[in-house]
Amino acid sequence: MKTSSHKSVFNLKEAAAYLGISVPTLVRLLGSGAIPYRRVGQRWLIARSALTSGWYSGSRMERKSKRDYETKQKQTQVAGMIMSTWVIFCHDELSN
Repeated sequence: MKTSSHKSVFNLKEAAAYLGISVPTLVRLLGSGAIPYRRVGQRWLIARSALTSGWYSGSRMERKSKRDYETKQKQTQVAGMIMSTWVIFCHDELSN
């Protein structure tokens, strides 16, 4: 039997361990189409190439940092839109 470091196709547990994520998280990614896979009966088969193609590269901390950065960017954009709306509202109120 091949070890996971030499396998070209993983099952759910092996792929999740390879990526350092939980099986439910992997199933969500598979269901969303983010990772290509094949179903053979009850088995989920994921090619190593699908896991190393760059869509999910980097360590767990790098991915968390990227998510945190993207979340902060979105929050900043929303805060900017709220502030712009408030300024326009105040300007209109003062003009009347």
